[in-house]
Amino acid sequence: MIDKEKNIDVENKNIKKSCCNKGKKTKDIISTILVILVVLSFIIPGLNKNESIDYASDYYDAVNKEIIDANELEDDEMYWSYLFTEVQEKIDDNVDTIVKDVVSKKGTYEEESIEDKICTLYDSVLNVKEDVKKLDIYLNRIDSSNSISSLFSNVSKINDELSTKLLFSTGIENDFKDNEKTMLVVAPFVFDFGNIYSDYYTNPLYASYASMYVKYDREILKLYGYTEDEAKEVVRNISKFYAKVAEESKTMEELTDVEKMYHVVDRNELNKIYSNIDLNLFMDKYAGDYNTICLMDEKQAKAYNDLLVNENLDTLKEIAKIQLLQNLAPYLDTRYYDLMNEMNAELTGTEVTTDTVEDYATHVVSSYFDSEITQEYVKLHNKENEINEFKNIIMDIISEYKNKIKTNTWLSETTKNKALLKLDSMKVNVGYPEKWENYSKDYKLNDSLFDNMISMNKVITEFTEDSVRNKENYWLMSALSVNAYYNAQENSINFPIALLEYDIYGEETSYYQKLGSFGMIIAHEITHAFDDTGALFDENGNLNNWWQESDYEEFEKLQNEVIAYYDDY
Repeated sequence: MIDKEKNIDVENKNIKKSCCNKGKKTKDIISTILVILVVLSFIIPGLNKNESIDYASDYYDAVNKEIIDANELEDDEMYWSYLFTEVQEKIDDNVDTIVKDVVSKKGTYEEESIEDKICTLYDSVLNVKEDVKKLDIYLNRIDSSNSISSLFSNVSKINDELSTKLLFSTGIENDFKDNEKTMLVVAPFVFDFGNIYSDYYTNPLYASYASMYVKYDREILKLYGYTEDEAKEVVRNISKFYAKVAEESKTMEELTDVEKMYHVVDRNELNKIYSNIDLNLFMDKYAGDYNTICLMDEKQAKAYNDLLVNENLDTLKEIAKIQLLQNLAPYLDTRYYDLMNEMNAELTGTEVTTDTVEDYATHVVSSYFDSEITQEYVKLHNKENEINEFKNIIMDIISEYKNKIKTNTWLSETTKNKALLKLDSMKVNVGYPEKWENYSKDYKLNDSLFDNMISMNKVITEFTEDSVRNKENYWLMSALSVNAYYNAQENSINFPIALLEYDIYGEETSYYQKLGSFGMIIAHEITHAFDDTGALFDENGNLNNWWQESDYEEFEKLQNEVIAYYDDY
């Protein structure tokens, strides 16, 4: 079996990050990485001027030839870099050692201890059989629905039982405008394979993605037992349904507009919009949990509701069934797992990976026991000196930001002072969380990977919802990920310990080399506090316009100049 990376186990684990963006907390990681990679290509060690190549005719090759010649892009990799692939591989190898060490002592642990649960989960991955019958009870329940009302009643129960988001997605989140309160979020419609982007069905630039989804939807249905003709007809109807919803949906770009996504309605308004279904099925469990209802895409919701009629009942049942198969069949039958990996390879233009089932088992364990694995990693790889030094570099860069704001020529003093306050209030997190997540103690595990996934995802969902209710903040990214992020609702910048495994952090490396290598990453995250989304949040992490109107108009004018420049590049 192949390491499916984020689309199976991590996708389900991410249920704990509810359905809303958390003030753009889930920045487009791929685009962020690509931006960083471009800049890193100029600062990573080993870049020497190549006298044999004409810089004017091929600058890229002149700068990077030695690195390209010395390193090979693996068939299953989308890109290569010193930091994002080499260092992550080093981290992953160390994690693999930790997990394998625990597993090697199986049978010596106290029953229900964390180590015992790790061994149980690991073995359940190794022992997946080609048997999808455990899903039949849920698929049959969907099939038995004889009306829109009964379908949504059945789906709401399945969503609760399996921690899925079939046909309708809600969750609680910190209120954007007052993060001391909670809000109920009605998320955008979910299309194929967890995708919320309507562009795949409306924009010709993404037609190849939609056609690929169609191809793999057919294969999934055929694997389950549909004939070729049945699969084609079902997927054709599903695609038509998706296209109708997509026509009235926000675009990718519009889904990044936090102010428009924060569309508040009351319970009566929402009931009128979703007049064809009983919203109590999805909302009553959150009674008392929210002060605000955020409907993220009202136009889409109205269009979707218009399609929730008995004429479309058969298609809606097939949508629920295929989404259930996409989400959970890979945990029951390795053929679905391999099929999903083939799709991911085709989507990314890579070859299917040759990782072993043991590699995948380690990946699942490290994802669902991330807190425990990270704590062990921290014990084995002490980085306290590096963490303190990294914090000093951050403070130096923040200080320079302040100087630039103070000397800015187009901001008013009122807006400058607010920007400086935001920098002064910014939380700086380096290394690993001060408070560790501890939900794994509640896992109930056995020898079935499917049962384990359901159990773990339920626990994570409940833990996350309780964290929102109790105003407890946890890292949104594993400390063992070579990456970084800005959290607008905390006004925090966060740098995992994994970054500090970069070789530039040797004792012989000067402050200036470290500043050169990591300064861009640090400044990049700080800048998110003042980008087109971050600028909308104040020093306390609330959606709150702190700009003088004329200053923000100038800010948007400068943004448009940058856009125009790159449009013409």
